[in-house]
Amino acid sequence: MHTHSAPPHVLGNGMQEGRDFMAYDGKGRAVSFSQVVEAALARVNLEPKVVFLGEYHDDPVAHALEFEIFKQAIDSSASKGSSLALSLEMFERDVQGVMTEYLNGHIAEKDLNKDCRPWPNYSSDYRAMVEMAKTQEVPVICANAPRRYVSLAGRAGRDALLNLPSHSHASLPPLPYPSASALYFEKTNG
Repeated sequence: MHTHSAPPHVLGNGMQEGRDFMAYDGKGRAVSFSQVVEAALARVNLEPKVVFLGEYHDDPVAHALEFEIFKQAIDSSASKGSSLALSLEMFERDVQGVMTEYLNGHIAEKDLNKDCRPWPNYSSDYRAMVEMAKTQEVPVICANAPRRYVSLAGRAGRDALLNLPSHSHASLPPLPYPSASALYFEKTNG
């Protein structure tokens, strides 16, 4: 990322860079939000074309920033003729069909909310991205393993997933999945 002096970024919800949020690069150096977006959108020209955004699930500032990045990614991908998808961990893999039905206009939002089991903060923090995806015809990938399988792995270990019937594997990553790295394990259990 190159450095340049840009005016503070103001999000659609009125949050202002420097007052309500700060942006940092991967080394902890303060950068402008524009530089973060620029770096994320640069991924559009690389292989693989993936941008991961980490968050605390109950942080409205993070969600506002994600929405802004997503909005700019839609504009950037359209101008470059590249495809884009939105992957959300808050939705489980076994509700992908329901999400697709909603995005394609086959079912109402109340049915999506009932059948997709969204998190309590869906309306305030994620809905705007799903609605933008729907309007712009961007696929939404329901990315999380179903809670019942996460619970099973937590109770009985990841190898317990291997004993599930084969049709259950459609909602899971390829099994057996690898163990967490030592660094990740230390960070999450340390």
